[in-house]
Amino acid sequence: VRAGMPLSKEYTEENLQLVGDGCCNLQKQIEIAQLFGIPVVVALNIFK
Repeated sequence: VRAGMPLSKEYTEENLQLVGDGCCNLQKQIEIAQLFGIPVVVALNIFK
């Protein structure tokens, strides 16, 4: 994302593959936090 530039399609169009890839990343980050005893909260927002 760059100031003054239009958003790329990854930010404006639905792409379930990217969501799936992000969920795998999120799961790993949760596992790492739990290894250190850090409580984890995940919140999802829907913008329409």
